Amino acid sequence: MAQGRQEKRVRAALALAVLVSVIVWAGAFALLALGRDWMPRWMVVLACALLAAGYCWACLPWWRQIDHMERDSWLTAWFWGGGYGAVVALLATAAIGGLHSDWFRGGLLVMGAATLGHIVFQAVWRYVHRGGAA
Repeated sequence: MAQGRQEKRVRAALALAVLVSVIVWAGAFALLALGRDWMPRWMVVLACALLAAGYCWACLPWWRQIDHMERDSWLTAWFWGGGYGAVVALLATAAIGGLHSDWFRGGLLVMGAATLGHIVFQAVWRYVHRGGAA
């Protein structure tokens, strides 16, 4: 079966996103494992944030190639699946390790960062798409 040009562009953009994703995660884990010995913590956090921004940038070509229905499916899956999955994981860490465990505090940090990221991106989206009238 012959692939259309659009499908080939989507696959190429997805392959680029996956490749950059692997590089970003390897870099982030290397920074967390090795960088903390010789870098201040704020530099490790900043470097990880820059790696995450690079990952998002690498996903843009793929995101721009997919159609509206596929975008909606990804957004729905992340909102409902990711949100509820995170809550279940947070409750599980509380049940397993208690409210004062490192796992629970780490889970709260991740949930807080994800919530903050959602708020910032939602505010930017509303500003860009609605002319500043949120």
